[in-house]
Amino acid sequence: MFILFLFSILDNSSLKVWIIGDDHIVHAEQVANSRPGGPNLWLDQYDISIQYIGKIGASYDNIEDMLQSAGCEIPAYHPHVAIVHLGFNDLYLTTALMKTKSQRMIEVCKKLLPTTMVIFSHILPSPKHLKHGKLQLRRKSVNSNVTEEAHKVGLKSMTHPFIKSTEQHLFVDSARLSHLGYEILLDAFATMIRKVPEIYKQVRKNPKLEKFTYTVQGISENLVPAMVCSFLAQPIYKEISKFK
Repeated sequence: MFILFLFSILDNSSLKVWIIGDDHIVHAEQVANSRPGGPNLWLDQYDISIQYIGKIGASYDNIEDMLQSAGCEIPAYHPHVAIVHLGFNDLYLTTALMKTKSQRMIEVCKKLLPTTMVIFSHILPSPKHLKHGKLQLRRKSVNSNVTEEAHKVGLKSMTHPFIKSTEQHLFVDSARLSHLGYEILLDAFATMIRKVPEIYKQVRKNPKLEKFTYTVQGISENLVPAMVCSFLAQPIYKEISKFK
């Protein structure tokens, strides 16, 4: 506890971000560590640091333990932004039970991180959902419910329109994305983080990050890694859209 408290005193000039979640976050961190920009997704040049808190097999029920293990008992250590990505491992439950558990997850986040802007990341699709229509319907229903419940308490949610179950190259199997899939997921996280007002203001003080921002021609909001998609991407130098 003392070590965590000391670290937060030394690091209080930095804006902290937590990315919390299941298997997808574990694999996303591995991809982030291996690519340009590193785990901080280029944001460290603006004194923004990202901590990944991933756990294989994590479900809605694990959120409290995961937050406590990250040091949420110490207010000074709370992040400015937290992205929570859970739910995939709960899809075997009924829709009603998933909604109950996801609502409790929101309540726990609001209670333990009262000053943090928490963003709930939608459950990703999977090729498996194409064969099991009920899973697809359940995923969409729960995602919609999470968005509604989060907004009621002043929190946010984010969708992933560019990760589709029909795009086989974005998946390794029914539970994991491909390297490219995780690249797209990480870029979505980075884009969402930069839209949070406090971080948006810090980035705009010196918008040098824009040179690392790319967009697929014809799809202005689909941010993708330059290394992977340079053959169809072009740099853009436009103001980041404001957080809504």
